[in-house]
Amino acid sequence: NPNLVSARSHSGQFVVYAGPSAPPSFLVANLATNPKFVRLEPTLATVSCERIKQALTGELGAAAPWRGHIYLVLYPARGAGDTITITSERFKGGWQYRVDFPDMVDRSRYVRGVVQVLLLEMANRTAATRSAEIPLWLIEGFAQLLLASDENGIILAPPRGKENGLNFSATVVSAKKEGLREQAQKKLRGRPPLTFENLSWPTDNELAGDTGDVYSGSAQ
Repeated sequence: NPNLVSARSHSGQFVVYAGPSAPPSFLVANLATNPKFVRLEPTLATVSCERIKQALTGELGAAAPWRGHIYLVLYPARGAGDTITITSERFKGGWQYRVDFPDMVDRSRYVRGVVQVLLLEMANRTAATRSAEIPLWLIEGFAQLLLASDENGIILAPPRGKENGLNFSATVVSAKKEGLREQAQKKLRGRPPLTFENLSWPTDNELAGDTGDVYSGSAQ
């Protein structure tokens, strides 16, 4: 498609595609001012994905080279709960992955999606026919760990405005950095963490609304 914009990451593992942008709806325009959301742009997304991969492999102590290409396809956002879809396909030379992201997405959901496909790529390196299944608690735990460690370093947002003809984007950094344990405990709000059984087979209620913080904090 000649209207597609694409960008490839420096390692070559990530390729990001985006179609022509459309005027955002009123709801999506409001999301653009919400600090919990980020607008994805192909070139910045490739850098962000590489940083997430570097942070994740650093936590895992994983040094093996990647094998599967990961294609990110950005589509025009329609609302806050747009679907993120991850598909994997086995070819003669190995596995390939595709992640469909809305171009305006919740920051946590974005990191969670990239972490999930990266863990999938690692797990499938020795998989012959059937794709691995990554437990939700592992995806959520690593996503929250990376967000708590360096959210602004792994998520790159495009500039939001101009001053004297130059693009700029304001980033607020808290001078007091909480420890990872303290951040997880804050999500639990004094409640006991979920058991490993609950983390492995959560109910819809444990993943929804305010209780979702308990799952997130427990996984972290």
